[in-house]
Amino acid sequence: SLLTYLRQNHTPDMLMDKVNNYFDYIWRSKKGVNENELFNDLPVQLKLELMHHLSSDLLEKVHLFKSSSKALREDLLSKLELLSYPPEVILSHRNAFSSGIYFVSKGMLQVYGESNQEPKAELSGGDYFGLVPMMLNEPSGGTIKTSDYCEVFYLPNVSFSELKDHSEEFNRVLKESAKNKPEKQIELFMDGIII
Repeated sequence: SLLTYLRQNHTPDMLMDKVNNYFDYIWRSKKGVNENELFNDLPVQLKLELMHHLSSDLLEKVHLFKSSSKALREDLLSKLELLSYPPEVILSHRNAFSSGIYFVSKGMLQVYGESNQEPKAELSGGDYFGLVPMMLNEPSGGTIKTSDYCEVFYLPNVSFSELKDHSEEFNRVLKESAKNKPEKQIELFMDGIII
């Protein structure tokens, strides 16, 4: 098992506890199932129906989804990956270019500015980050770290670029989304933090 391997390689107890706690969380919340592996075995239409159900809160809250036609929404959903993270994981570093867009489904994340001492904002279900830096081709202005166990839907940069290069509707929806940024993102922007 992984824990045996870690013991054999003299992994510190504190790090082994983090790994063990993560797998306990995955077991409790998902019975050890990796959704992405399961989803890959499903027919496309069934996968879309399932992603639609699992992301229903995001579809209602996030302008990018709300303003999309059914065809674009399904294209977006087909490209999303469901990821789980334990507490204290940095998903985005300040001054680093975004690897994709993260849509928060469950859990809490904190946004840190230049000092990294006090969080400037918290992100939770329905919030997202990574879109604006990718649209502007600019590095992120803040560090974003999980504060508890989190589940996010992730749209990789490659999929984002593919949509941007081939879909006029996606580009139109991006412009609309830029005009309808969530209040948290506007407040962070006023503090010089682009997420």
